[in-house]
Formats: sequence, structure tokens, C-alpha cells
Amino acid sequence: CVEALEIAEAAVKKGNRGATTDVAVAILLAEAAIRGASLNCAINLASIRDEAFRTQAEERVEALLKRADAIGHEAMAVVTGRL
Repeated sequence: CVEALEIAEAAVKKGNRGATTDVAVAILLAEAAIRGASLNCAINLASIRDEAFRTQAEERVEALLKRADAIGHEAMAVVTGRL
């Protein structure tokens, strides 16, 4: 999902202006996908007894969410500027 956001960000910055809203939809879908995946991780990690593994996985999920948020916000700012 993060990779999809990176591709969408590049597309909105360098791509055809007429495709701006298409890229915006791609950004929104990728953001929804990563949030949904993080919820699945959260519910499944809750049953993991290995605290070290669980903590490491939770930190990785949180880092991916933060990265996705940053990319998504930047890309949507470009979208808004191109409208």
C-alpha cells in the first residue's frame, strides 16, 4: 500500500493533469487499504503471546501508517494544487 502511494505521488507530480482526479482516487484507495490492513494486524497481533514479536510488529505497522500518512498528505496537496 505504501508503494502504491509512492507511485501515485510520482504520477500526480509528473503525470497528465487530466488524470489528477484519477490519481486522487488511487491515493484514497491506497490509504483505505493500509488502514484496513493495520486493523487486521491489530486484531491478529492481540492474540500473539510473544511480547517481543508483537511489540516489534506493532511498531512496524505504526511506522508504515506514519509513512503512508505523510505520503498521502503530500500527494493530496499536489492534487489540490493541480485542480
